[in-house]
Amino acid sequence: MALPGWEEYVGEVKHPSNYKDPVKIALYIDKRMEELYATANTHPLAGGIRRAVIIKDGKNVFDEAGQFVGTKFLEFIFKDSGLQIDSTKRDSLLVSGCYIRAALRMSALEYISINGTLPFALHWALEIDPDFRYNRMPGFMDPVSVLAGSSTHGPAAVAKRFKLPVNIDNAESLAVLTSQLIARIGF
Repeated sequence: MALPGWEEYVGEVKHPSNYKDPVKIALYIDKRMEELYATANTHPLAGGIRRAVIIKDGKNVFDEAGQFVGTKFLEFIFKDSGLQIDSTKRDSLLVSGCYIRAALRMSALEYISINGTLPFALHWALEIDPDFRYNRMPGFMDPVSVLAGSSTHGPAAVAKRFKLPVNIDNAESLAVLTSQLIARIGF
């Protein structure tokens, strides 16, 4: 979901310089803002998590909706679940999901907003490894991006390719799809 004030974070919309008619300019800006709003939910600064579902071994072990879902999601993964993250081991935790990088980043930003700072154990959500190197942490994967070659193809297209059911507006359906895709990739 797009957070209140999302417009501040996605950049200023400018009309093409050849537009002179104020009505056409206003229509262009309105249309562009609608397009930006449609994607603001995946922008780390402008979006927020409204529901998160974790399925482990075929069972729903976490299902939260509402306010502060991102923080609850991180706390579950790193505290309540008892799972350990060790990027040097092959059997370490693998968190997967549609748009998981953006979801983890939004969750970390929410956590910082609420708690003031991000504990060292949660740096993983921002792709910072124990040696403070960025973008070096294995441990999460977007199977849609892996299979489609980019994140521009949505979960519905990948589900259709593999003849899997999915409701892209339902977090639990997306979690089930993720589980099915991860299994097909071989994890």
